[in-house]
Amino acid sequence: PPLLCLRALKWKFLLRGAAPDITLHQALRSYLGAMALGLVTPGRVGEFSRGLYLPQKEVQGWRGAGLVLIDNWIDFLAVIAWACLGWAVCFGGKGLALGVALFLVFAPIPFWLRLSGKVTSRFPSRWGFRESASKTLAAGRDVSRRDYLGAFSSGVAAYGLEWLQIALL
Repeated sequence: PPLLCLRALKWKFLLRGAAPDITLHQALRSYLGAMALGLVTPGRVGEFSRGLYLPQKEVQGWRGAGLVLIDNWIDFLAVIAWACLGWAVCFGGKGLALGVALFLVFAPIPFWLRLSGKVTSRFPSRWGFRESASKTLAAGRDVSRRDYLGAFSSGVAAYGLEWLQIALL
């Protein structure tokens, strides 16, 4: 349960910009509902249904899917942050420097996607792909830097707790 609460808190941080009235209970219900669907769909595509489990219309559809992408990206960054410690232990200062450099290269990508109008203008317009991609990539515009940091901190704490549970088992 603490692990799920940390993951729901991370999801709530990402939702707060578009739906300020979101509660932790709603974020947890959204996370758990889509998690179950994600486990039985190819490529975990069911995870993109998180917004459908929320009463706020602002986070449903493409915006919700974009926030799921950002949530998964923050998970990736949290894994890199924990890996930096492992690389420091295994490879010393060079391993730590490499890990920090890798983190610094990948960390600002959600902020780069705020330029999504320029990125998606090169996408094909057939079947509405350009418009859908533009809506999805623009989801991060409503997430403040403070909420990104809160989501990242929750993700790091969640992975730390998860690895601690595995070590204890």
